[in-house]
Amino acid sequence: YRWGSNVIDGRYFGLGASHFDDYEILNGIDEIAGSEGIELFMGPDAELLARNIVLPKRRGVAPVRIHVGVGAKLELDHVVLEGNTSITVGRCGSISIGELTSVGASCRIGASTHATLTMGRRVLLSDFSTVDAATGAKIGIGDGSTFGEHLEMYAYAPISIGRDCMFSGYIYAESGAGHDLVVDGRKRMPEELRLGDHVWVGLGATLLSGANIGSGAMIGTRAVVNGMLGANTLTIGASGRVAKAGISWDRDYSAYKELFHPKG
Repeated sequence: YRWGSNVIDGRYFGLGASHFDDYEILNGIDEIAGSEGIELFMGPDAELLARNIVLPKRRGVAPVRIHVGVGAKLELDHVVLEGNTSITVGRCGSISIGELTSVGASCRIGASTHATLTMGRRVLLSDFSTVDAATGAKIGIGDGSTFGEHLEMYAYAPISIGRDCMFSGYIYAESGAGHDLVVDGRKRMPEELRLGDHVWVGLGATLLSGANIGSGAMIGTRAVVNGMLGANTLTIGASGRVAKAGISWDRDYSAYKELFHPKG
């Protein structure tokens, strides 16, 4: 199967698909609105820009639900959407999901009123994940970053994830909380959560408001991070202790090298 000049491995389509006939490809709002695989709601002055949306056709798969609110904008460009996923854009909000990005089953993607959520090219969001920007907040995810199952990401201040980051499963990331926090009589405001490029986050880690993680860093299993970490450091434990500096890491490219990092 080809998208333009890109040859895509069948595994990219998820759920162990062996036949491209298991999927339908939709172009534009008319085909999306007419597909049994999508439930679409468009508010007044809403805008949907969609090209080559790939959906599973298998029976028993729950539809993808897309809600674009008043004055909101949604852009989907060469995107795979598995079943029972929802994409919700609030009033005057914006969501953009880039080329060759794959969204797994039962995911929840949202941008509330005046919020912005941008996923780059070739992002992989695995099943049962939530990425949500609260009112006025911003989330940006760089090209080629991948996320394991059961990601929970909530933005009340900006969240910035660099290129080629690799998240394991069951990771919780937040920039603030959905309620007020008062410490020593002073209200604590949400702070930006920022990751540089090529950061590896281990299974069950927690990234909290105010965390600033340098490029090339590794966050260990179940570590908790809420402060600044230098580039190419290894951080472990609930205290977010830097265990080693000057480290480097690489992906196992055996199955996915050409998918996420094609030559040229």
